[in-house]
Amino acid sequence: GGAVQNIRLEVSRNIYKNGVSAGIAGFDKVGLHYAAALGALIADPRPGLAIMQGITAEIAARATALAESGAVSVAVAEGESGIYVRCTVHTGGGQGMSLIQGAHTNIVLTQANGQTLHQGQHAAASGLALLEKLKSLPMAEIRALAAGATEEELAFLMDGVQMNEAL
Repeated sequence: GGAVQNIRLEVSRNIYKNGVSAGIAGFDKVGLHYAAALGALIADPRPGLAIMQGITAEIAARATALAESGAVSVAVAEGESGIYVRCTVHTGGGQGMSLIQGAHTNIVLTQANGQTLHQGQHAAASGLALLEKLKSLPMAEIRALAAGATEEELAFLMDGVQMNEAL
């Protein structure tokens, strides 16, 4: 608890490369500094990858001030690859840390003031396994998977395509 004082974000080279200039849905700034500030201020992990839907005008202003004050640091975690994000947030009430590894929604460790609140499994090759599976599928099966996708799933995929094209 307490007001966010500073944030330290450590990411793999791949996340750094993709996130340093990535747009943030519902926000007029780009990059990891702003994304970390927004995530710390929204502070509700339940929406998962849709967390940025919780951006209000107040949170946007506070996140901008926090990121532009130098209170958010971003560093490349040497020796880490794939999806690796470790975020440590210091507040007036202590320190919290979460580690995401292997998949964008795979939180493998969450701590508050050094005490473990959640410990999960590292899904190291989940993205690679999916890619390998897709490579082995005949085009007809891939087409059938796409045809069976819901409107929501297709909209989510198109949002990702549009974001990548904008970069």
